[in-house]
Amino acid sequence: MERIHAGLAECAVARIDAPSSRSWEEPLSWADLVADPINVLLAAVEGAGCELPAGVYDASEPVTVAGLPLGDTARAQLGEVCELLGHDPTEATMQLGREALERAAALKAAHATRSGWAHLIVGEDVMAELAADHIAAVLKQARERAEQTAAAEDAHDRGEDPMGEDESDALSGEEQAKAQRRAEREQAERDKRAALAHNAELGAAILKHLALLKVDADVLKILTTVDVAGDLDGVAARGARYCFPGWTTETRQRNGKV
Repeated sequence: MERIHAGLAECAVARIDAPSSRSWEEPLSWADLVADPINVLLAAVEGAGCELPAGVYDASEPVTVAGLPLGDTARAQLGEVCELLGHDPTEATMQLGREALERAAALKAAHATRSGWAHLIVGEDVMAELAADHIAAVLKQARERAEQTAAAEDAHDRGEDPMGEDESDALSGEEQAKAQRRAEREQAERDKRAALAHNAELGAAILKHLALLKVDADVLKILTTVDVAGDLDGVAARGARYCFPGWTTETRQRNGKV
């Protein structure tokens, strides 16, 4: 850990036996530290010395952008974004996505837990670079929305259809229905991606915390009445289909395709 960043080993030691901020979690042990050091550094605990050192970040938590060493261009773009969106630049935060994590990994700055679901990002300069890319992307979207809004308001002030008479006439009848169906498909796809991401996070949390659950004698009697090893996958899959929106299942067709 000290080779990754100075102060990480001391932080990890301080986290051993520190109270968890989640009531259902047991305190961390030395065995946890040996098994998965990065996970110990990312666990939700409270106490003196448990905070990550400066320049080290939990990739699952929002990062305050204004505190990073941004370049002049990125800082100017941040100011423009906040002005367009009506936000305070000092309170602007960034949530790392998949592409940002892949970029950090390429820069040798991302360190994953044993499960691979959570990451530690090391390096203030790396985080500033990721933030600059994020700000530029958000600024592009904010400018496009501002231009569309301004065009619509200008057309409204002139008493015109913001789409234009020709376009408005064209989007009638069947074409309006097609546009509506296309919008519904796009929304369904967005909902599906959000559900899949939620289920992935839920699965990681279950995997992480399941081993900490205590089973009493009554529960053990119930478990021993079924073929747990043989049936658990099917039971879990059926329950997941009923309980979790967007849960995916695999079906093998007659031609062998899944």
